[in-house]
Amino acid sequence: MILSCDIDWANDTERRISVSGFIIYLLGLPICWSSKEQKGMTFSSSEAEYVTVLEALKKICFIDYLL
Repeated sequence: MILSCDIDWANDTERRISVSGFIIYLLGLPICWSSKEQKGMTFSSSEAEYVTVLEALKKICFIDYLL
């Protein structure tokens, strides 16, 4: 499995909410993806990246369970 993550850290100047997204590839094909606002405000880009990676890891654990 290959994971690709990215964030748009606090680009919303009014609410300071980050947008995160990820794609999970299996055998070169995308099998799961998500792009949405994060649930809470993060204080750094590193923290926003951690939140995104944790969300992706939840999906990876679920996919691993299915396989």
